[in-house]
Amino acid sequence: MTAGPTGSPRTRRALLELAALAVVISGTLLVLGFLVGTPWRPLLFRDGDSLALPLILQSFAEGRPAAWVMTSQLFLFPELPVFGAAWLLTGGDPAAALAVNAVLNVVLLYGVLRMLARRLVAARHRRLRPAAALAGIAVLLALCLTEGRALNNEGALATTFLLTTYYYGAVLTGLAGLAVALGALRERRPAARPLLLVGAAVSATTLSDPLLLVQFVGPLLVVLVVLLMLALAAPRAVLVVAGTVLGAAALGAALRIPLGFLIGTDAGGYLRLPLAGTALDDLIVQFLVLKAPLIGKLEVALLGLLLLAALAVVVAGAARVARGAALDEAARARFAVCAFLPAQTAVLLVVQVFTGSSVSRYLMPIPVTATVVVIALIGAAAAHRRNAGTRLTPVVRVVAPLAAAGLVVAAVPATAAVASAAAGARSDPDAGCLERWIDGRELAGVGSFWSTRPLDLYGPASLHVQQVNFDFTVQLWMNNLSDYRDRQYSFVLADRSPDWAGLARGTLGDPSDIVACGGFDIYDYAGTDGETELNRIVQSSVEEQRRERGY
Repeated sequence: MTAGPTGSPRTRRALLELAALAVVISGTLLVLGFLVGTPWRPLLFRDGDSLALPLILQSFAEGRPAAWVMTSQLFLFPELPVFGAAWLLTGGDPAAALAVNAVLNVVLLYGVLRMLARRLVAARHRRLRPAAALAGIAVLLALCLTEGRALNNEGALATTFLLTTYYYGAVLTGLAGLAVALGALRERRPAARPLLLVGAAVSATTLSDPLLLVQFVGPLLVVLVVLLMLALAAPRAVLVVAGTVLGAAALGAALRIPLGFLIGTDAGGYLRLPLAGTALDDLIVQFLVLKAPLIGKLEVALLGLLLLAALAVVVAGAARVARGAALDEAARARFAVCAFLPAQTAVLLVVQVFTGSSVSRYLMPIPVTATVVVIALIGAAAAHRRNAGTRLTPVVRVVAPLAAAGLVVAAVPATAAVASAAAGARSDPDAGCLERWIDGRELAGVGSFWSTRPLDLYGPASLHVQQVNFDFTVQLWMNNLSDYRDRQYSFVLADRSPDWAGLARGTLGDPSDIVACGGFDIYDYAGTDGETELNRIVQSSVEEQRRERGY
């Protein structure tokens, strides 16, 4: 008797993949449900950088003139398409879209890990591939739970990948490019189509985020040199892969030139060599603070073990080659990805120090790449067992579906917690205080980057607040220059840290009234000389930027 359609191998594989995807989504929602009940919640819903994409789409939806200026990152690919999908799925609800974007980050990573699992786990153990990719996701989510200090710039690593709408794009492109490179290196004459696709992705991502150069291109070149030295890849294949990646990155960098009017600061603005010593000291302090609590020790231990395991695979592989032993395709791929993690770690740390940066989020690729090492270790373990992964034991056949079902069920209340947090993102006591003070009047004001952006995104249409620098000139940093024009600014949102009250009094004089609103005070300059001076500074800087950028 032949099996029916539902019993065909193809159908079973499809059901297995759908089940794995359900596990990924459920696990991510469980972690999100926990994190939105901690101090990490503002990073997801109110972080100034993450709000760039919802502000852009909200501006487009409202038909406002577009004169956007970003940072060195443009968020064009893949961040904008991914968040656009989240925006459509949630009907344009910005907070809900931010939560969905977090889930999509992990789902896309799972897809990339599945690509890598095809290279790292031999074909005879193909049933292990979904489980290996799931193990990588589990490690990443576990690392997110170990980061108890809700400080995105001081010790946060894995959580940055999960909770933000930026930086993850270069990591995903890099790992997808690594998977394609592993496939190309198997052949003496690599197929053109996969390399063209990865070249297009590298170009688009470099155009959007030059961090790809240090997160992926640099470490990949190091690995290619090692593979060439050990004769683990054909010279022609190495040259083709290196040429494709370098050429694509150069094209992406060149395409940034005509888009200079969109770039708030170029990559050179981040080079601060005199601060290298300070950056090194800060990173050491962050490491010591990170590992002080028990949960921090777990994160450091897990990442350290994965890094040591990667180095062990590299050393063992090099020793086998030195003895004249041959490595099969999967073993060569495992050698390459295990060499990639220490290469990437070294490149990122060197760049971090010599650019004078002490911001830990730039090291976020390290824990994400470490998940690939998990897959490599599973593939290596399977290779040491003659028939590993070819048959599932009765215990696994029973326990695995039950565990997956339990995870899906447990995700239901977590999903409700995330939805509740998203619904509550609009309600903020400080914002409510400001709205009551405005009371329907057509007023406009200015404030810091951190105070104004959530108000701009979640506030009513009658609320007009724009971000400015300490000298009250326009601050063009992931915002729309056209939003400053045709406004009469009459108040300042004076944050407590840093002291915007002192800045306001020093530049604009004494206000006519001060209203306390918790996190900030409203300095009302209506009818004073300070109002005239504020508008002179803002509008003159608007016109200067408009001429400089051609808007």
